[in-house]
This record gives sequence, C-alpha cells and structure tokens, in this order.
Amino acid sequence: MSLWQKTEAMMWMSRFPALTVMVFLRQDLGYRILDPLPLAGVSVFMFFAAGIAGRESYPGYLLAYIVIMLMAATRQRMKRWGQIRRGVKMHSFYIGTSVLDKSWLPNFCRNDRRLERIADPLAAILVGIALFPLTHALGLWLMFSGFCLRTLEYAVFRKELHQKLDMVDGLVMAEVQAETVEVFAPPPVTNSGGPSSGSVPTGLAADIRDRIKAKNAPGVPPRL
Repeated sequence: MSLWQKTEAMMWMSRFPALTVMVFLRQDLGYRILDPLPLAGVSVFMFFAAGIAGRESYPGYLLAYIVIMLMAATRQRMKRWGQIRRGVKMHSFYIGTSVLDKSWLPNFCRNDRRLERIADPLAAILVGIALFPLTHALGLWLMFSGFCLRTLEYAVFRKELHQKLDMVDGLVMAEVQAETVEVFAPPPVTNSGGPSSGSVPTGLAADIRDRIKAKNAPGVPPRL
C-alpha cells in the first residue's frame, strides 16, 4: 500500500472510535451509521482495553461508558427507524448535526460544519483531559475518540469539497464543448424556394393538372 492508501485506510478506520462519542455529540445520526455490528466490534475492543488497563487507571468507568454508549446508540437508531417509517427524508449514512448547533449562534460558526469539524472533537478531547485524573482509561479513550472524530470530519469535508469541485469542472467543460460545437458546426441551410432547396413540394404539377382538366371536360367519355 502506498502512503496515500494507508492514510485513506486510517481515515476510514477512524469512524469506529469516533462513533463512540458521536452518539452523544450528534443529535440526528443516520440509520445505517448506527449499524449494531460496528458498535459491537468497537465495544469489544474497548472491553479488552479496559481489561488491559491496570487498576490504577480505574477501568470500571470505561466499562460503564460502554453500556451507556450502546444504550444511546440504540435509542438513536430506533428513533431514526421511526422517522423512516413516517416518511422523513434523511440520508442513512449522515454523520449528524452537532448538539451545539443553536439558532442564535452566528452563521460563521454554523456554516461549513465548523461546529462538527472543530467544536465537537475539541469538546471530546477537553472532557477526556478533565476526566484523566479520575480515570486514565476513560480519559485517554475520549481524547483518542475526539482525535478520530476530527479525522473523520476532515475526510468527509474533503470528499464533499472534491465532489462539488468536480461538478463545477463538469459545467465548465460542458460550456467549452458547446462553444467548440458552435464553431465547427456547418452553416444553416436557407430555403430559396427552388426544388433543390430541400423543401417538400405540395400541390399538383402543371402537366398533371392539365390532364385532370381535359379528363373532366364536357363531352369526353371517362376512361376505365
């Protein structure tokens, strides 16, 4: 694997630890982002991490956090399923809106997902730092999860940015191609009224009209 491929793989793997704090920091996570299988996998990893940590790290707090996290994730998933059944349109892989997103905040904070990209990871890291003296295991996990959340948000933001740039590039290329077609297109054919103008003739020719008149003249017997 190249360095870029390894970076992409790390960004993709960061969503699993990030999910353990997203269930608290995001109010409308997508239905499929809350898949029980990844949640169960990361919970098993956290359980083994708590077992490896020494007693001085107070791993019991981390174990309690696992239970609370799974309950919060299950509650959000059930809520999303109810919204889907009611016909609410929502992307099933949506990574959520921050609980810190309030209508009274200035637009600078709410635009471009600045709260989700900066405030949420910073909040998780600060809470981890605050809990570190009490429980090293939970504090370190929250700091690690906050860093993973920042990595995930960066990857999603960059992907969406490139998609928008690709759309703009496509529009520009379409305009250039249209201008090229106009330059090299043949001139339009004008209708001069003659038989070679390409128009479809209507009515009867002169010789056919004379024969019909002669046929319908009085005293001329009809031909079979």
